[in-house]
Amino acid sequence: MFDQLEQFLEPMYDFLLRQNRSPDPENMKAVVRWTANPLGVGGGWLNKRYIRRYDPGTVNDIKGEWEGRVYTRRFKWIHMTVRDNPMARRDPSRIAALATIQDETQRRAYLEGDPTVSVGLFFDRFNGELRSKEHPNGEIIEPFEIPDDWTLTAGIDPNWGGGVFSGGLGAQDPMGNQYRICSHYAEKMTPQENADALGI
Repeated sequence: MFDQLEQFLEPMYDFLLRQNRSPDPENMKAVVRWTANPLGVGGGWLNKRYIRRYDPGTVNDIKGEWEGRVYTRRFKWIHMTVRDNPMARRDPSRIAALATIQDETQRRAYLEGDPTVSVGLFFDRFNGELRSKEHPNGEIIEPFEIPDDWTLTAGIDPNWGGGVFSGGLGAQDPMGNQYRICSHYAEKMTPQENADALGI
């Protein structure tokens, strides 16, 4: 059981996750449970690995194959907010502590339990909403075919110090508006493999 997993680094979590086993798997299942708030040192990898990948409240099978056999672990995350905590609801000072957070991003994270927010990003006002009549300032748009006369751009961070390579593919329309098409993160891939993954 991890309490506030967002305070753990991913290698720490992975190490302990691999130790989770049962001496009697027929009668005693090996289970991992954790709680997490948005933000924290582990907020980024938690979002990428679980929160943005799986819908809340659904059971998901995470599969792997070894020696011709498929192994499955099941994962489910339940989204909750301070409204779901009866102790917090009975304590106005707890709600006041969250409601009076001055930073809008942190307030959304801790009061609303918004898992999509991130503090410290260059674009700290990114709202993550699909642009529509209800959300005209949404920064995510429906997919569309990029015209041939638009300029494509690619940016990479090869991370010469080791670790994770990151890259992104973008497009610019004739008015100068920038569109992020895709992002790519990888470890131990050649420059050509990373370029291929980005489609460049």
